Amino acid sequence: LLKLRRNEEAFDAFSKARDGWEFQIHLHPTDAEAYTGKGLALHGLNRSLEALMAFEHALKLDPSHAAAYDGIGLVLSASGHDKEALDAFERAILRAPTHATYYVDKGSALVKLKRYAEALGPAERAIQLAPGYAEAYSVKAHSLRKLKCYADALGVYEKLLALNPNLEQAWMNKAEVLKHLGRSKEAQQAYATVRRLAQRRWIGW
Repeated sequence: LLKLRRNEEAFDAFSKARDGWEFQIHLHPTDAEAYTGKGLALHGLNRSLEALMAFEHALKLDPSHAAAYDGIGLVLSASGHDKEALDAFERAILRAPTHATYYVDKGSALVKLKRYAEALGPAERAIQLAPGYAEAYSVKAHSLRKLKCYADALGVYEKLLALNPNLEQAWMNKAEVLKHLGRSKEAQQAYATVRRLAQRRWIGW
């Protein structure tokens, strides 16, 4: 039920966003950013083909519009076309090399391709550009955990959870890392935090 309610809320939010961007396009039909915004809203509504068309139209209006390439990458990644998504994210970075989100998206694509060592570079670059960007730490920590660099992964999970202590999956992954390091008592404490967060989520619902 909680998931259903959240899905309904997200659907309403993306629908309103799409309508807002369509109104912006009506007022400014050559605004590439408006088409990209519409594409992101359509992506949120799982309307992949329409989203791609919106992003491609944005690029016709402005071939240097990095956000449109990133949007294409997000749609392709969600559709399981991870190699093509990676190419789109790299195109976005080429056009906006100081945008941390694009590096995180590239790192996430590399993680999905199980290229964990390669994912570290984009994650670290994102952290350099935006030291408070939690998702960048998540990509880095996940990659280190998959590479069995447990001590390094633990340090990154601690930084991630300092930024956002309410991430259930991060606590779960931290517990796993602690188990691998032979720190069973601390692992149990991390699992207890996961349970508390889950209970709080359900009570909030």
